[in-house]
Amino acid sequence: MNPLMELKERLVYIAVAGTQLIGEDFRLKKSIESFSVLAEKNPVFKKIYADLQTMMSAEKEEQVSLLLNILGLIDAVLYTQATSTVEGEVLEFPEYDTLGDIIQIRYSEISPLIEALTTTGSGRMEVLQNAIMNNPRSLTDYRIINALINDLCDPYGEMADLIYRILEAMCMDKPIYLQDTYDYYQMKAFDLPQINKKQLLSQLKKNFDPQGKKEMVKRLSLIINIAKDEENDWYLSLLETAKKEVREVAVSGLQYKKENIPILLEMVKKERGKAKEEVYKILSKAYTPDLFDFWKAEITKNPSSVQYLQYTNDNDISDIIADIFKEELNKYINQDNTDKTNKSTRIDVTKTNIVPLSESVENKMTKKIFELYKWIIAHNQQMPKFQQGKNILEYLSSALIKTLFSDNPKPLVDFLNSLKPEEQKLISYVCFVSDIYNMSAAEFYDKWSYKEIWVYASASRLRNYFNHIIEKDGKLCFYNWSLNIYPERTIKEPLDLRWSEFFMKHNFDELLSRFNFQGDEGQNKKIGEHFYKSITSLSKSTSMSFQYTNAVITAMRMMKKCEYNKFEGLILLLCRKHANISVWNLETLFYNYKIYAGEELTQKEALSVLEYFDKNDKNGKMATAVKEMLINEGFLKI
Repeated sequence: MNPLMELKERLVYIAVAGTQLIGEDFRLKKSIESFSVLAEKNPVFKKIYADLQTMMSAEKEEQVSLLLNILGLIDAVLYTQATSTVEGEVLEFPEYDTLGDIIQIRYSEISPLIEALTTTGSGRMEVLQNAIMNNPRSLTDYRIINALINDLCDPYGEMADLIYRILEAMCMDKPIYLQDTYDYYQMKAFDLPQINKKQLLSQLKKNFDPQGKKEMVKRLSLIINIAKDEENDWYLSLLETAKKEVREVAVSGLQYKKENIPILLEMVKKERGKAKEEVYKILSKAYTPDLFDFWKAEITKNPSSVQYLQYTNDNDISDIIADIFKEELNKYINQDNTDKTNKSTRIDVTKTNIVPLSESVENKMTKKIFELYKWIIAHNQQMPKFQQGKNILEYLSSALIKTLFSDNPKPLVDFLNSLKPEEQKLISYVCFVSDIYNMSAAEFYDKWSYKEIWVYASASRLRNYFNHIIEKDGKLCFYNWSLNIYPERTIKEPLDLRWSEFFMKHNFDELLSRFNFQGDEGQNKKIGEHFYKSITSLSKSTSMSFQYTNAVITAMRMMKKCEYNKFEGLILLLCRKHANISVWNLETLFYNYKIYAGEELTQKEALSVLEYFDKNDKNGKMATAVKEMLINEGFLKI
């Protein structure tokens, strides 16, 4: 068959280079001569040889079609005559489950996704997000699934996290959340097509390397999250062969079976570092009375280990923590560190067990725990001062507030209500959160309003407390970024309207604008007039800051909301007060002015502002720039 193969190669070359070379190519002539030997032995080869002779003598216009016909016939012969063999035993094709509704999509449709998952650079995450939102079907293509698995450890952390969540959602029947396109602070849920969980696990375990690094850690984490206890034996096998980082993750997989507890208790004695921390976490989550003696010995020997019992609400454990916490504080209670001006005399909290002990009391509400709080409050003046500028009650506040959002906070609420006003003042933030969720609007105002505010907290502190109340879906909820608390629980009642008077008196305009204090016509007029005065009474300055501009915009919005329509002359007034007001400031102000004051008044205001700059701009540059901006943006029609 070699002469036939050589002939085909020359004909393909001619087809690419051009048929004008047929008569000049001596290699083609030589290949035809060699092939003539075969033509005598086979009728098909004889037909090919005859066609070659015809092609060589034909007109140039006919040679193209003859060449293609000959190539087609040669290909047919080669396909029918060719054979291939592989040494080895013949095995039956294995049966296996598919990844579910797996499909093959046109490559042109998925090529952007493949590129995003197999390359580096910017813009790749947007491609993946777009697929989730607009074409989730494309994620079930087998090439995309393999690319997702291979890119689980993408160098861009957010991309790797998104890939992890996609694979998790596709086999656990759960939505995936992305930030809303129009509201950065809102998350929107998207449903993805489902794939077969067992087959995905098989793909993830395929070529798994226990000695691997970051990429295997990520893969193992996903396997554990999907499989839970189904792969328990495999996790145990990894403990014998896995490298440090992989081993640490493998330990976390043992949390799903109670039968692993004896193994974990033995591991506590041998493990070190993060692996030991993981064992502690599992044993705390699996807490039963049988483990009481173990934990009593652990936290007595090493009080910092109480951090793992943060979510264990056993009464006996709670009482032990109360005793250890009090004992720890007694070490420092008589130390002379009252010199607040000398930070060197303060205690370095990182060298104590104060932080883990403070965190461990979350959700613990036994009589002994409340006695501990009472004792700390009573001895607050003797309590240690820390280099970080906090006292012990500030560390406790975090755990107390989180406890208020537990399933049953009533014992803590009752305890807080039993404290005297001077005691509540020491933990005023905690009491504020408790009261706003449990008191009526009138009761809350009567307790925390101006008349008694100096007992509980200063007005400025109270403003900071209110800053953690946000409106969500028309309801008021508490949040605190620093404490990592975002409970979606509605406060008992909307704020009493009398708070508007308090906020106006103290110029807490950001709070006044945040809450809906609209009442009768008289109330609206008061609020609208307050914001009007906040603009007209602004002090003179050379330029307007970003915060200053935002304050004016907020005031205009509130005036419109309260139907207090005294907008005429406001921007002109600001121009007079701020000699170096920028064109950017003016554009921003006019844009919002048009929304709240209306187009007709905007045109009038624009003429007044332009006239002002025509008269007062000595070199004319600002006047020209302002005029150009007003016309281009549609604020001024000439």
